[in-house]
Amino acid sequence: MPRPEHCLEIQAALAAGGDFAVIVEQAGLELDPGALTPFARWVPEFHAGGADTLFFIARAPAGDWQPHRSRANAQAPSGSARAKCSSASVREARS
Repeated sequence: MPRPEHCLEIQAALAAGGDFAVIVEQAGLELDPGALTPFARWVPEFHAGGADTLFFIARAPAGDWQPHRSRANAQAPSGSARAKCSSASVREARS
C-alpha cells in the first residue's frame, strides 16, 4: 500500500484528469479485479446517450490510512443521491 503522502499525489493526478492506467502504472500499483464486488448500477433516464455506470467496492487493507478529503467533498451536502434525484424530479414535475 502506498504511503499516505503518495496517495495524495495519486489522488491529485486523478483529479487533474490524468489517465488512470498510466497513473496506476507510474505509481507501481497493481489492481486486483477479483477483489471488486458489484455495488450499484446507475442508468439515468434523463440521459439520451444511454449512460450506464457500474459501481464497485473492495475491502480496504488493514491500517489506519484515511482517504484525503478535499474541501469540495468535505462540504458536500448529506443525504442519498436517490433522495436528491427524487426531490429534483418532484420539483421539475411541479414546474
